[in-house]
Amino acid sequence: PTLRDRGVLAREIAGVQSSVAWMSGEAPVLRGGETHAFRVYGVDGDYRPELDSPIVAGRPLSLEETRGASRHCLIGAEVAEVLGGVDLIGSSLRLNGADCEVVGVLGEPRSRPAAIFAEGVIVPLAAAQRYFIADDAKAPGQVDRLTFFLNDEGLLDPARVKADRVLRKLYGVPQSRNSPFVYGDRNVSLEQMLEQRRMMSRLLASLA
Repeated sequence: PTLRDRGVLAREIAGVQSSVAWMSGEAPVLRGGETHAFRVYGVDGDYRPELDSPIVAGRPLSLEETRGASRHCLIGAEVAEVLGGVDLIGSSLRLNGADCEVVGVLGEPRSRPAAIFAEGVIVPLAAAQRYFIADDAKAPGQVDRLTFFLNDEGLLDPARVKADRVLRKLYGVPQSRNSPFVYGDRNVSLEQMLEQRRMMSRLLASLA
């Protein structure tokens, strides 16, 4: 999907409270003379409900930071354990040849979908595209996944149907062909996802 798709779907789908764009890729991380390979996640939007992990040191990336290209990063619990723990706050990591200032450290994830971030480094989407993730296969504006937060869990199924219709029209894909996108969460069943998000009064629906 693209950032344009995000805007179109946010207007067309009923009950959208907010949306998040994600892209990811592997990047070598240089720290203390050693090189490690971690997953880097570029994000644009209020990602914190999806993150579902406490901040044990420092602070999260602000919404304004995710919309820009500042080289700030939030690191997962397992990354922090390998690289030096909470003492990393305020220091720089070398990601794919560019420096990134560590502003926060995540604790252990509270849910299975959030576990992917324990081994990752989260940076603003524009910074990921510009500095940290080299992906020549993507055109400008393309991302890996869009997440939409809905204000009523009963809207999930209609939202998925609407999103499919809108995207088929945008990309010229008839109903006789398979959908160009996958809907749902790859890491957890829909039933588990509903249960985990019910307490938040907002439902996570992912478009991958």
